[in-house]
Amino acid sequence: MKMKKKLDLLIEIDTEPFPARFVRDFVKGLEEGLKRVLNEERIDFGEVSSCGSVYRVWVYIKDVSTNTEEKIKVIKGPKFKTAFLNGNPTDALRGFLKKYNADLKDIDYEGEGEEKRVILNIKIFPRNTEEILMERTVEIFKSLSFEKMMRWPEADFPFPRPIRNILFMFGAKRVKVSFSKIESRNYCLKNDKRIKISSSSEFFKIMKNNGVILKKGERENIFLSKVNQVERRLKGNIVFDRDLLDEVLELNENPEVITGSFSEKFLQLPEEIIIEVLKEQQKFFCFKNMRGKLLPYFVACVEKGINKKKVSKNMERVVEARLEDALFFFKSDIEKNPDYFNEKLKGIVFQEKLGTLFDKKERVKKLSKFIIENFKIEVEREITMKIAEYSKFDSSTKLVYEFPELSGVAGRIYLEVWGYDERIARGVEGVKKNPSDRETVIVYIADKIDTIVGSFILGKIPKGSFDPLGLKKEADNLLESCFSIDIDLKKIIEYSFSLYKNSPLSEIYNFLISRLENILKEKGFRFDEIESVLNIKNFNPFDVLKRVEAIRKIREEEDFKELITGFKRVNNILNQAEKKGENFFDGVKEEFLEKPEEKKLYDNFLTIKDEFDDILNNRDYYKALKVILKLKKDIDEFFDKVFVMVEDEKLRKNRITLLKAIRDGFFKIADLSKIVVEGG
Repeated sequence: MKMKKKLDLLIEIDTEPFPARFVRDFVKGLEEGLKRVLNEERIDFGEVSSCGSVYRVWVYIKDVSTNTEEKIKVIKGPKFKTAFLNGNPTDALRGFLKKYNADLKDIDYEGEGEEKRVILNIKIFPRNTEEILMERTVEIFKSLSFEKMMRWPEADFPFPRPIRNILFMFGAKRVKVSFSKIESRNYCLKNDKRIKISSSSEFFKIMKNNGVILKKGERENIFLSKVNQVERRLKGNIVFDRDLLDEVLELNENPEVITGSFSEKFLQLPEEIIIEVLKEQQKFFCFKNMRGKLLPYFVACVEKGINKKKVSKNMERVVEARLEDALFFFKSDIEKNPDYFNEKLKGIVFQEKLGTLFDKKERVKKLSKFIIENFKIEVEREITMKIAEYSKFDSSTKLVYEFPELSGVAGRIYLEVWGYDERIARGVEGVKKNPSDRETVIVYIADKIDTIVGSFILGKIPKGSFDPLGLKKEADNLLESCFSIDIDLKKIIEYSFSLYKNSPLSEIYNFLISRLENILKEKGFRFDEIESVLNIKNFNPFDVLKRVEAIRKIREEEDFKELITGFKRVNNILNQAEKKGENFFDGVKEEFLEKPEEKKLYDNFLTIKDEFDDILNNRDYYKALKVILKLKKDIDEFFDKVFVMVEDEKLRKNRITLLKAIRDGFFKIADLSKIVVEGG
């Protein structure tokens, strides 16, 4: 057998300095787009690596076949009974064959009985991989999505920053593509220097020789090795922060370490304030001694080759000035109390036409109270309401005004200084960060719903990549928190809208459902599992998660696959009956059960019904599905022996009523007609 030729594929995109928070999404989107195209085109490929910095992102794919696989594509046509009439081809079949330039001799069949249909087996011949990449790479670029997109005079497509260069190599050959008025080249850039890449396999070596460490893991090892030297010299440890480390490694492609110091007088500030100010304002790591006490030192990551002594002095001047501000504002703020700062919220606009932060705080209190009173959640009501009352006060403090990143942290620290219950202090921080206890989760949910509802009332609705207020992230955080608490979001949203004058309810439901769908996909659930549950209009994320987990667990069982086929027949017959305007009885009439198979199906349905309903009340959806499986054999025998759409109106009406009762039982869990069965 002839071996396929394989080459390494490399794409690297140089940009103007990219926002560090977007780099990982850029890398992930580019990698997933390339893999999607290769998989769709059935192009074999090996190991994939990717990484990025604020200056460039790259994807490297080993052993990519130079040609696609030959394959057979199955195209489904009309059912047999539609395709032929008295043995002769119908217009439906002739139209199908004409569409695919085929003849009668080309057709084949699949399925049996009522499900038998015409199919075409179309041979797809091999194609050149390079040609496919030339055709589809721009499609990958255009699929990239970021929180904020901008249009640039030199580009014809919105992007967070202008693209400077595209390196695209397949082995030693350049792949010709053009995007945003940039032609692909066989070189990449460092500053304004062109670095020629002779072949994809030489990429890493050539760039390293030019002072660019492409792999983030390698940059991390270099940086942490140098940090360890500092730690030994100063007899302590940096305050490690994974997010900060990721960010500085995306800012510096050949990392070097610089240390600096600040006056010990600033150590009278709470440690977290110093750590947050240096992290968010300067991208510096703080330093602690072996006993865990903060020391007046900081560690910075910079690009290799700079004047370390000069840069360190400049850094120290900036840090001193920032901490001087923080100390002054902190001392000024703690002389007041939270009620004083709550009053000042009346002068801070939340959003135009939505009132002040004080108004928002009051709505959050009402929503929190509504959640407590309408859902059986075991919480300490007084603690919850105090968290809601003080959830916004630190927004009017001088410290948070100057250092917005301290919002939440400052609220918690101030309440602790003033002697408030630790649970209230931690809760106020949790509403701004990551809530843990149920009291905080309730206020967090209330706050997120108020923000989303208010934005929809103003018409600031996310569309595609356009999301100026970051509502997608707000919605995702809201929905994730709802997985831990049993509430009906629909009721809360309706109440939230009642606190305003206008109510675009349907738009916000659709928005949140789409975000819920995305979150479930990211958790690894299949699209049909998600659709089957969301199709029954369930808007309780806690409950939705339980249902999709049950379907994923049971779907691999062989009996369930066969039951799905039976359910789809039930659903199809009922859909046809409804289209014809058929009526149903209020309930199944036993006197009209003529055939033994329909009597047996009805009897066994009644036998499991009470057990099924009891299990549903306990939300054990997997066990409920196992109970439904008991009907599989009866459903099969019913369809084998009983014709539903008979001439006798009473018999016909009774049979579709029986099928409706069974379908309604299924619908109490999910719309199983949405489940895709392999080979079915």
